[in-house]
Amino acid sequence: MVVVVIIGLLAAMAMASFKRAQERSLASRMANDFRQYAAAFQQYNLSTGAWPAATTVAGDIPPNMAGFLPTTYPQTSPMGGGYIWSGATARLRLINTQATDAIMQRVDALLDDGNLSSGDFSKMVSGGYHWQLH
Repeated sequence: MVVVVIIGLLAAMAMASFKRAQERSLASRMANDFRQYAAAFQQYNLSTGAWPAATTVAGDIPPNMAGFLPTTYPQTSPMGGGYIWSGATARLRLINTQATDAIMQRVDALLDDGNLSSGDFSKMVSGGYHWQLH
């Protein structure tokens, strides 16, 4: 009976550890996607002197950005949802995602200040997340 209890405790600890590792992995992947897409928009801005036009549909590539953005941009994010570009306000947004605030706070810690209510990476009132580019 003691052996069964010990095995149960070890399994519970292993599951918690697995969940944390999975969250770290998702956060790293999402932060990397944000970095790649932000770099493409910044490169466009440096090349043309202006930000590309806004998009309103997740995954739509702004005009003239096809040569700049990675081919993964139109795809669904690792936690669902998609990316849109705000245009002249220079915000890369993730909308309609199933990502929890805990995961996105990890993303924020990798990209910014780790606080979803302040800094350049933050949670939008509408429920998505955005990264303010400069």
